[in-house]
Amino acid sequence: MLLPIRKGPKLAIAYARSHQRLQWLPADPGQVPESQWFQLIELREQDHPADVIRPYQDLIEIGLDRASDKYRYPKAVKTIRRLRDSYYRVGDEAGFTAYVADLRQRHHRKTSFIAKLDKALAGR
Repeated sequence: MLLPIRKGPKLAIAYARSHQRLQWLPADPGQVPESQWFQLIELREQDHPADVIRPYQDLIEIGLDRASDKYRYPKAVKTIRRLRDSYYRVGDEAGFTAYVADLRQRHHRKTSFIAKLDKALAGR
């Protein structure tokens, strides 16, 4: 059974309530309010943390590229912490380390973001 979250002319997002994977239609999370993506992720992450890794990564990228949002770096770091928890829950700490290294390389010019990231990840 599918639970519709939001529908529109170009958009249909549903959460599969069975043991199926999340269904993200379309693949571009930029077409849906961020809060709805987080609602979908929260529904799935407790029992299926591997299913939410890619959506978290997408939200991080969208957030970092949103120049008009002065809170984009703290939001991204908060999402990275949640992403880390999902990676750790599936036993893929190396995957998280590789993701952060790639993210750090691609956004190395965003020194304020890198500083916030370092501070957030220093404790673990």
